[in-house]
Amino acid sequence: MKESMILNMEIKKIADVLELPKLKEAYNNNYKTLREYHISIYQEFYELIKETEYIEYDNIKRKDIQWYPKIDYEKCVNCNECVNFCPKGVYVQNNNSVVVKYPYNCVINCTGCVSHACKYGAISFPEKISKSNQ
Repeated sequence: MKESMILNMEIKKIADVLELPKLKEAYNNNYKTLREYHISIYQEFYELIKETEYIEYDNIKRKDIQWYPKIDYEKCVNCNECVNFCPKGVYVQNNNSVVVKYPYNCVINCTGCVSHACKYGAISFPEKISKSNQ
């Protein structure tokens, strides 16, 4: 899995450096299809994900770990950057508003959407959670 991810990144770099628009387009189409599939799997299995136990957090089930984003709707401009960014499908567009529909899909302690997607400061998280000593 890791090797294929590295290979995909290299293909994208080669397409950019050599200015190969057809290769870049094929890469982007492939990436979009795989990303949509990946997100749909996480959303489809949402109820099972909530029951997953995390060894590193003393075998607590995901549904009992209160780590997920909250949206400040006074700051949110519904740009969809968080929806497009999140690989776990936490956010969805619903009636012209971005919502946190799948909060427990969020990776514990990840704040990538804050640093890489939301330019308006509309997303916040609780304090990071410490792992138990193993």
